[in-house]
Order: sequence, then C-alpha cells, then structure tokens
Amino acid sequence: MKRKIRIISQIAALLSMLASPAMAYAQSPVIEGTSYYLPKTAMQFRILIEKTSFKPGDFCDYADRYLKLGDVALDAKTSYRIVDIKMKVTSEADTSKYYTAHISPKLSISKVYIGDNGVLRSVNTEPDPVFEEKSFVPSSKKKPLNPRDFMSETILSAGSRAKMAQLCAEEIYEIRNSRNDLTRGTAETMPTDGEQLRLMLASLDTQEAALRSLFEGTTRIDTTETVIMVSPDREVDRRVLFRFSDAFGMVDADDFSGSPYYISVTDLRQTPEDTRTEKEKQKQKDETGLYVNVPGRAHVTLFREENACLEQDIPFAQFGRVDNLSSVLFSKKVFTSFKVSPVTGSIIDLQSEEKDK
Repeated sequence: MKRKIRIISQIAALLSMLASPAMAYAQSPVIEGTSYYLPKTAMQFRILIEKTSFKPGDFCDYADRYLKLGDVALDAKTSYRIVDIKMKVTSEADTSKYYTAHISPKLSISKVYIGDNGVLRSVNTEPDPVFEEKSFVPSSKKKPLNPRDFMSETILSAGSRAKMAQLCAEEIYEIRNSRNDLTRGTAETMPTDGEQLRLMLASLDTQEAALRSLFEGTTRIDTTETVIMVSPDREVDRRVLFRFSDAFGMVDADDFSGSPYYISVTDLRQTPEDTRTEKEKQKQKDETGLYVNVPGRAHVTLFREENACLEQDIPFAQFGRVDNLSSVLFSKKVFTSFKVSPVTGSIIDLQSEEKDK
C-alpha cells in the first residue's frame, strides 16, 4: 500500500486530499517555511521461527505391546528453531536532524514533500511511491484428524482403556490387510477404475493415520515471524540483539535461558569528502534551510557465539554528515528539483535547469 505524502506548497491555500493510483497527498499553505526531519538508518531483522509441539497419544504406553513400536515418546514436548534470518535496511525520523525549509520570494522553492513520518521526501517534484513490505502470513493448515471419528461402536463401548487400545490395534491391522488386498487385486470388491482405487487407498491411509496417532502421538508445526528494529547512533560491538531458546523460543535480552545473538556495527570510514572551503560552508549556511544526508558506510554483523549468521555492508546515515544545499540551485534564474532516499536521506535524483529569460 502506498504511503500518504503531505505536500506543503507556498501557493496552495486550502487543504485537500487527492487520491490516485500512485499515492495520496494533501496541500496546505505555508507562510514562513516547512519543517522536516532527515532519516536515520535502521536495520530491520525478520526472524522466522518454527515451533514444533508433540502431544503423546492416548494409548502411547500400549504402542510396543500391540504395534511393536518401542521408541514412542510418552511425554509432551515443545521445541523451537530459527528457520531464517533476513535483514532489511530501512529508516526512521532522526529527531536530532530537524530543519525548516525557507520559503522566500528570492528562492524557487515552491513545493516541499514530506512523508507521513515527517521525513523529507522531495523538493519541487513528487517523490517516488514507497511500497510497504507484506507482513508474514503463515500457511493454512488442515484440521487435525479426530481418532474417535474412525472408531467403531465396538471400540467406543469397550470397558477399559487397555481393551480400547487392543481393538484399535486390531483395526489398524485390518486396514493394512484391506490395503494389501486392493493393491494386489485380490479384494472382494475391486474399484472400477484407477481414480476410484486412489480414493479408496487414500481413505484407508487417513483411517490408519488417525488410529496410529493414538499410539504414536501427534506433532504440530507452526511458523511465526518476529521483527526487530535497531538504529544505533554510533559503532556497536557485540551488543545482544536477542536471545533464543530451543525450549522457549524468543526470550528477553536479559533472560539467560536463551543463547545470545549479537550485533556489531562498524564504521567503514567511507563518507565522501567535503570539498567545500570553510568560507563556502559559512556562506551556504542556512540560506535555503534544505539539508540532506551524505551517508557513510557500515559493516553489519549478526552472529551467535563466534559464528556469523549474517554480514553486510550498508549505507549508514549516522556515520556520514549533513550538507546544506546552496541557494544558487534555487535562485529565480534556476529551477532545481530533487528526490531524497527515504532510507539514507541522500539525494537520489537532482534536476536543475536555467529558466528562460
């Protein structure tokens, strides 16, 4: 879904909502200027966790006697494991980088586009739409079989649990004999075609699976996703991002029942050099009120113990600097427009042309 964008225009005098396939936005009058934030880089970790729950069958203690299953678990058990970890570079508003664009007759700043989180998106041109990532949706599961739906009247009326287990085991062996007769073509009533045979065999398989679950137990597997956001302002070395337990799943960072997963964020010292002189910097200072990030780069590592689970070099606004845009770009003789990366706050598309005299 496209995000709503708030357009603040020097000329617009009324507030209206415009809906379009690309995006929706509102216009409102601006007298003194338009305030905005620049973004700070954040990492979004999406952790896919699989939960396996085992429930013993009602007749688990008879599994060896009647079905010769000697390794059947007698106790319930729940376990967790991490299936996948993905990292996405995203952003949030940096409250330490709050500026106001100057609206002046001397400047050709007519429109300032701001995202719904208050972050600068573009100037004098519409920003690109931002598409939100779809949330994780677990796959649908079949309704578990109810073994009692497959029990005969004789089994249900048995006087003891031991007798019920014996009769269920006999029913399982009878189902197996029927399957063998069908596959060998020796059944008293044979199917008329291959599709009917398939349906009959599938029905027998379902009946056996339901009755066997009374002895073997049932296992249920559920998958969930946990999302963790982190946006450090400085370098990080072996900070606990989360803890994970095979027995309890995701636990609090201070819960020592789980093994720690650490994150390190290292400044690669790759911020582009600022070639302006101090005099030029002072001259440009706050003439337009338009600032952009010049991001550095960071090396991000997620690891458990000494084993790296994920490593990536990413652009990182916190390790860069902030530049002010010169008023020369927005004089009455020049029309300049630009878009800002919603992730880094850097210029991604700048167009500038001289106006006809």
